[in-house]
Amino acid sequence: MSALAEKIGTKLLVKFACGIAGAAGKKAFEQGFEEFFGSDEQNLQKEIADVKQKLEEAIGLIRDVKKSIDNLASQLADSILQLRSDSLKGHLTKIDSLYNSIIDIFETVVRDSEIADLEKRQLRMRELQKRLDSRLKEVAKDVPESLEQINSFLGEEGNSSFLKQLAQCAFDNSEEFRIFYLRCRALVYSYWAVVGRGIELLEMATKAPKVHFSEGEKTTARHLGYLEKQQELFEASVGKATIDLYNSLMEANGEEKFKVWFATNASSGFSGYTLPMDGLGPIAVANAGWQKWYLTPASGRESLDSFSGSAYWLQEIETGDWLGGLTAGTGYLTSKYVVKGHGFKVPIQWNWYIKPAAPGSDRFTIRQDDSSGWVISVDQATKLLIMHGPLPSPTAELFQILPV
Repeated sequence: MSALAEKIGTKLLVKFACGIAGAAGKKAFEQGFEEFFGSDEQNLQKEIADVKQKLEEAIGLIRDVKKSIDNLASQLADSILQLRSDSLKGHLTKIDSLYNSIIDIFETVVRDSEIADLEKRQLRMRELQKRLDSRLKEVAKDVPESLEQINSFLGEEGNSSFLKQLAQCAFDNSEEFRIFYLRCRALVYSYWAVVGRGIELLEMATKAPKVHFSEGEKTTARHLGYLEKQQELFEASVGKATIDLYNSLMEANGEEKFKVWFATNASSGFSGYTLPMDGLGPIAVANAGWQKWYLTPASGRESLDSFSGSAYWLQEIETGDWLGGLTAGTGYLTSKYVVKGHGFKVPIQWNWYIKPAAPGSDRFTIRQDDSSGWVISVDQATKLLIMHGPLPSPTAELFQILPV
C-alpha cells in the first residue's frame, strides 16, 4: 500500500503541502534570501543550518507524498479517471507548475548557500530572491482563480455532481467496502494534493513582503473552508459508515481480528436454531440483541495491503460461533442457508464479501465469496437468515456493522 498516502487526511494533505514556508522560517521569508543566507554572522549560523535541514526534509517529504498519491491513483482509478474534467487540467497544471518551480528555487537556495565567497553567495541569493518574488506574484495573480475552478468542480452538490458520479462508478467496479473506498479516495486525493499545494502557494505569497498580496489571508482562509466542505461532500457521497469501518480496520495494527458491532437493519443480533432436517446445523435467526463479532480478513491481514477485494470471516466473540453458508439439496430443490455455530461436519462456506448497500449508505450487504455471489436475506416471518440470488436483490438484508 502507498504508506504515505494511506496516512494523509484532508487536513494533513494541506499540512504536508505547507512545508516549505514553515521550514524556511519567518526570518528567511521576511528578510529575504540575501540577508539571511548571505550572512556570515556567527550567531546566525546555527539558525541557518536548522532552516536548511528543515527545507531539505520538507522538500523530500513533499515529493514522496506526491509520488505516493500518484501511484495510488494510477493503480486504483482505472476507468474512473475518465471522469476527470478536461476543463480542470489547465488549472491543475498551473498550480503544479508554480509549486514545482518554487520547490526548485528552494532546493537551489539550500545548495548555493554553501558558496564560500560571501559576495558571490549574496549575489546568487539576490538572483534567487528575484525569481521567487516573480513566481509568487504569479501565484497571487493566477492561483486564486484556479482554486475557485477546482472548487466549483469538487464542491458541486446534487446527484449529478462529480463526487456522486465518482462514488457510483467506484461502487459498480468494487467487490467490497475497502476497495470501494480506496477507488473513491485515490482520485479525490490527487485533486486535494493539488489544492493543498495551491493553498501553500497562497500562504507564501501572503508572507512575501515584495509581493504585496494584501488579500492573501482572506483568500487562503476561504479556500481552506472550501476544502473542508469538499471533505464533507466526499464523506456523504461515499458514506461515513464505510469510511469509519475502513479507517478502524486499517488502524488495528498487527491485529488479525477486528471487533465490530453486528446486527440487522432492525438492530437484531443472531442466535442458532436447529431445524428438524437431517444434515443441517444451527440456522442463524435474527432474534437477539446487538452482538460483538470479529471481522477477520479471510486471506490474512496482509491481504489488506493489496488492491484486490478481500473476503472476511465473521465470528461472534462471546460464543465463538461462526457465520457460514450451507447448501442443502440438489438441482431445483437446492436451498442455501446461513448457519451460526462451530464444529460442523458438513461443508460450509465461511468467506463473505461486505459492501455498502449503495454509495453513501450506512448499511451493508453480505454475499458469498463464490461464483454464485448469493446475498444474505432475512425471512420476515421466521427471521431465519437465508440466501437469495446475487446483487442487486430487493430481498437483500441491510446490515449494520460498526467499529467497537
